[in-house]
Amino acid sequence: MNRLFRRGWIGCALMVAAMVVGGCSGYELKGRVIRGDVSWAGVVGEDDPRLAERGLPGVQIALVNDPMKINRERVSGAFSDGQGDFSLSVAEPGAGWMIYDVGVYASKSRYTDAEGFFRLPGKGKRLLIVLHPGRSDGRAGTVGSESLYEEADKNWR
Repeated sequence: MNRLFRRGWIGCALMVAAMVVGGCSGYELKGRVIRGDVSWAGVVGEDDPRLAERGLPGVQIALVNDPMKINRERVSGAFSDGQGDFSLSVAEPGAGWMIYDVGVYASKSRYTDAEGFFRLPGKGKRLLIVLHPGRSDGRAGTVGSESLYEEADKNWR
């Protein structure tokens, strides 16, 4: 019995150590913003030909954990660079190998906002954001600053 207890304790300690080390390595979700016929955001393979298209600079991007829950939180944000590229750093433990449901919001003046919901992808994937010319609500700048309940309450007034 004592030997069985020790094995279980050692296995548990190794699992916790792996989670701590994996969580500290840092996860980055890279992507590109381009112009298109309709605004949207989603995960694509890193060899997707749209990632080579001319990018949009100065797009504000926000990444939110658990976007459909009341206690959602903004976990990362960025602006696209001169070529439309961006990188979102995620400091959540186990990001990249544990399952995280996230939402991404992107906005730029004179373009319709884009949003997308997906599981945080593993290696070999990129985030593609497509913006269509139009009117922006600037949602990426405010998302995650209030709870889903507060946002819904504000929109009903």
